[in-house]
Parts: sequence; structure tokens; C-alpha cells
Amino acid sequence: MSTEEIHKVKHIIPPISKADYYYLCVSVTSGTFKLTVKERKLLSMLCLYYNKYSEISGHTEEDIFEEVFSNRTRTAIRKLLDMTESNFNNYVAKLKRRKILYIKDKKLRVKGAFIFPEPITTEITFRIELK
Repeated sequence: MSTEEIHKVKHIIPPISKADYYYLCVSVTSGTFKLTVKERKLLSMLCLYYNKYSEISGHTEEDIFEEVFSNRTRTAIRKLLDMTESNFNNYVAKLKRRKILYIKDKKLRVKGAFIFPEPITTEITFRIELK
């Protein structure tokens, strides 16, 4: 494929939103957990808000997770995903049972493997090793 053809292809693929970026990352890496669509959407929203709050200087990881799981953020995520409070809490409980969410120092956290960096490039490469 020539350079000119590559540039044409780049224009065909529309840019994606940050929410879609995190959903894509969660979908690619969550295969062994067999997450439902709603679970993946919830997890991607938690990643989105984690990165949003981590941009604020001076915040420790503990502060960031406290904000991610605050009532204000939970409500915002529930509205975005069109979930009731009980549905949201049920999905959080499912993710805790699967050890994707866990409690440390009496605070709820997301497993590090599901915290993705802010999208800064136009190319994402995943490496999968099968043994």
C-alpha cells in the first residue's frame, strides 16, 4: 500500500470519542473475564473518569479513586448509561466478584490492568501472548 493510499484510509476512519476509546480498550482486554456489554460500558466509564480526575495536579491515586466512586460521579455514569441506582450497584458487585474492582484501605478501586492511558496517539497496538 502506498503512502497516498494510507492517507486515504486514515480519512475514512472517523476519530472516536474518549468514551469509545476506553470501551474499545476494555473490550479488547476483557476477553478472559467474559464481560457483558453493560459491564464493559461501566468499566470504560470508570476509566474515563479515572483519567479525567488524574489530570488534576496534586491528586494521589487514593484521591482519584475516591472521586471516581463518589456519589456525584456514580450519578453521572448512571445517567450516561441509562441505569438505575440498583442496576449500577449490581454491576459494581459483579465486577467486584470478578476481582476487576476491589477494596483497598476501605476504598473501591479498579484493577490496574483496566486503567488505560489517556488517548494521545492515533494508533493503538495490543500485544497478545498465547502460551
